[in-house]
Amino acid sequence: MKNTAPILAERDKQALQTFGKPNKIDFVALSFCRNAQDVKDARAFLNSIGMQGTKIVGKIENMEGLVNYKEIMNACDVVLLSRGSMGNCVDPEKMFLAQKMLLRECNLAGKPIYVTRVVDTMVDAPRPTRAEATDVANLVLDGADGIVLGSETFRGKFPVATVETVLAICRQAEKCFDSFAYYNSVMDFAGFHSINPNIGKTEALATAAVRAATKLKAAMIVVFTVTGRSASFIAKYRPKQPILTVVLRSTNQDGSDNTAIVAVPAELEDGAQVVVPRLSTNGLKWHCTGDFVARQCLQYRGVLPVCADPSLGSPDGAILKAALQSVSVSLCRTLCTVKYLACTCQHVKCHGHFTRP
Repeated sequence: MKNTAPILAERDKQALQTFGKPNKIDFVALSFCRNAQDVKDARAFLNSIGMQGTKIVGKIENMEGLVNYKEIMNACDVVLLSRGSMGNCVDPEKMFLAQKMLLRECNLAGKPIYVTRVVDTMVDAPRPTRAEATDVANLVLDGADGIVLGSETFRGKFPVATVETVLAICRQAEKCFDSFAYYNSVMDFAGFHSINPNIGKTEALATAAVRAATKLKAAMIVVFTVTGRSASFIAKYRPKQPILTVVLRSTNQDGSDNTAIVAVPAELEDGAQVVVPRLSTNGLKWHCTGDFVARQCLQYRGVLPVCADPSLGSPDGAILKAALQSVSVSLCRTLCTVKYLACTCQHVKCHGHFTRP
């Protein structure tokens, strides 16, 4: 029996209008997403109430969603595999097949994917089982962009210890991740190693950057962008280096600044969104109000996004220096947990240009 109820109930729509829109939420998760039409209906409603910049997470947690995973993956911005609910309709011996299939398909498509239910034991115990610890590491090695903790933190007895334990496992697994082998596997699957590959300019640039960074053993890949597309393409190939993504303001063809009049991300022909912060002023001070768009770039594994302060000048000069200074602070603490967004602030460790999200 199929569920024919609308993906967004009236209560959901009211919550989005009264809470989501005023608070400029980054993501809307669609529970029990069944097909691409569910995502399209949600997107149409979000657009109708002025939430064009909010991205959609398609939660695959039943058999109908699993059967239609490809169309859901293509329609949504992020995929989330809910293993708890999925376990009610998939045999235990087949669960790993669904998980690995979704991880691989999303990796090849460059679509962020998250997985839930990893250390359930830590709801009541201070340490996970060996099987759970291995499961977390395998998710990292299989290409997951992130891990979502649920009952382990919202009703568990050891929420902080749970987060620290999962992060420690992820860091250790990242050290064992063979980035170059992964890069070659994606290139081979897409046919980019052939003599006449069918590859776009942006992806060609991304693949070349990842290969060069690997060969040169670079410490970091720096991307200047106004769309976020270059960073997402580079993240698709899972380089070993962190991807510092400096989001610049856009300009008109005549060279005039277009940042101040951009209210929401603009839609490109291929569906990509222009990531441009909007500047506003109260007559005394300028404020960056588009940082939530850049914050959404954190969904990609390995990406460290910052918004460029337009008062700093040249992108390859003061902006780059300030961005590197900002990220160096987070890298010294922990690359996995501390990320910075840029704005015009007075944060002492950000040299007055960058701050935490």
